[in-house]
Amino acid sequence: MVKEIAGDRTRRAAGPEREPLSRELILRRALEMIDEAGVEALSIRRLAADLGVFPTALYYYLPTRSAVLHGVVETVLEEMDLTRARTGTWRDRIRALCLALRQVAHAHPRLFPYLASYPESTVQEYRIYEELYRALEEAGLAPVRIVQASTLIFSYATGFTLAEVNATIGRPDEGEFDQLSALPATEFPATHRLAGQIRDLDLEASFEAGIEAILDGLSARAAG
Repeated sequence: MVKEIAGDRTRRAAGPEREPLSRELILRRALEMIDEAGVEALSIRRLAADLGVFPTALYYYLPTRSAVLHGVVETVLEEMDLTRARTGTWRDRIRALCLALRQVAHAHPRLFPYLASYPESTVQEYRIYEELYRALEEAGLAPVRIVQASTLIFSYATGFTLAEVNATIGRPDEGEFDQLSALPATEFPATHRLAGQIRDLDLEASFEAGIEAILDGLSARAAG
């Protein structure tokens, strides 16, 4: 009788043959659900229904919603391509890490705000920092400067990208540009001089320019 109940709880819904339930499948579908509707939409009950199982079937793999979210964060960080972060000069490697982070953020914009403020460390996060630490060691920085620089670099990359996906920075829309253009030139002369550049702002180029400014500063620090 116990076996029958357990089997009933884990039985997949009838229909076309489905992929066997696994931790990887659960996390993949959870990420798809977040990409579609945001972190708030994720619940064990909804996830189980989508997978065609009872909620108790998920507990064997991931016992809580928090465990699911931890797994999703780890999964997304593993999407970061670290290949380029392991070749080239130290500047090339740091640049590649920052660009890989931005790429992941744009692939999962509904998850990234949660990921950026996620309080727990993951193994993959340590791997990413390890690559950064090695690059900064190659730059010739003192140990304390390496830790400071790593915090600066990821704070910049995360903060800029978070502002992008939240649409708090970017090109002004037509209404915003009209409002900007209507500002009195006597009070806002620099704004008027830069109006064309503001209108045509390229966020990717701006992101990369910020990285280069940081790398230039680190180069000067190492040389000094």
